[in-house]
Amino acid sequence: MGRHIGVGFGNVPARFKCHRLCKVEMTPRRSGGLTRPQRQPEPCAMGGPLSAYPGASRLFDGRWRRGSVRLRFGEYAACRSPRNAAQPGAMWYPIGMDKRSANEKKRHHFISITYLNKFADTEGKVFAYRKDDPETALHLRPDAIAFERYYYSQPLPAGGRDNNTFENFFGTIESTWNPLAVRLCSSAAANFTSSEFIDLFTFLILMRVRVPAARDMVEVTLAEDVKATTRLLDQQGKLPPKPEGLDDDILDHLSVAIDPHMSLRAMPDLARGFGNLLDRLGFEVLHNKTDVSLLTSDNPVVCFDPTAPEGRVLPYQVRPPHGSIELLFPIDAETVLRGHTRLRRAGPRSLRHVVLTDRQQAKRINRFIARFGYRFVFARDRSHEALILKHASTSPVIDMLNGRVFGWVFGPRPTKPKWDA
Repeated sequence: MGRHIGVGFGNVPARFKCHRLCKVEMTPRRSGGLTRPQRQPEPCAMGGPLSAYPGASRLFDGRWRRGSVRLRFGEYAACRSPRNAAQPGAMWYPIGMDKRSANEKKRHHFISITYLNKFADTEGKVFAYRKDDPETALHLRPDAIAFERYYYSQPLPAGGRDNNTFENFFGTIESTWNPLAVRLCSSAAANFTSSEFIDLFTFLILMRVRVPAARDMVEVTLAEDVKATTRLLDQQGKLPPKPEGLDDDILDHLSVAIDPHMSLRAMPDLARGFGNLLDRLGFEVLHNKTDVSLLTSDNPVVCFDPTAPEGRVLPYQVRPPHGSIELLFPIDAETVLRGHTRLRRAGPRSLRHVVLTDRQQAKRINRFIARFGYRFVFARDRSHEALILKHASTSPVIDMLNGRVFGWVFGPRPTKPKWDA
């Protein structure tokens, strides 16, 4: 028979089951847990969903204690001290949230319709390639792809869930994209104002932290942390006896499900860390005049160390504070925003424009976009199917073992156990 055990692990609500008959449930609400019970995570603050949480900052701080699980995300440290971790980064969140809406939203888009519209063909559709089935081209309108039901819903203290707050807030940021894209595609963008740079960086940060590549990374990392803690408790004799008749290696066959709300709570610190990275970069807009159209993906913010040979590049693995960093972000099928440490200049920011006439450079950009795609790659036409197929088997994922994070790599996407609230 299965045996149920309630355990509270820090601030991480988790359930896990063993593939060998035994099901184990872990929850901070059980007073009989083997460690100090913790309160259920509160809904994200109404003042802005990317406000900081002490619990999240502990998980994603930039300094580590001996013996703690080290989480490295290949970017700048999200927080410099616990005191700073508790403060929201106001520069990136200038827009308030409206939590009231007449209609409940079910389809939560992790890539905004407004953004994907820029890659639509003359029929108003994009070609979407699933990395799980890259030989099938889905020809769909942007509102029919890149969404999950209730992906940004939040639990409420009194029960139930809030399905609209995140979607409404994201919509206020997305509403700035059309005018920003027009300006970026125009030579007049050289006179970008400070407020426009803030809008641009806010949009880039949102497109980095809201996507499944980022959220899955958080949940997989926490799941490995739970497994490592479970093994440690077992070694210390703090777990109940294992069910009779099962092997001693039962803990090696655990499947851990993490509450998805934990990855929502992590967004503030991920956003601050990525904001620190953006501060290191200067930017230019590349206007593609070749016959090679540009791709995009469900993980469109591409960032890497350009000094590494292309075949050895690791996703998001940069060397702060003095290492080189290159960032690519497709604006539409003819335009890409490029950031680089060598473009950063002292004084007020500026944005330069470069005409791209080298087909090999356009192909290089597409190779990185295809490699960084997580579940989907999007295209205006079908001329890139061989490239998409070549990189379909891998995505940016966290390389870790026994609770230790070794960094980002290109590898198979993890299979996450479903969380049943």
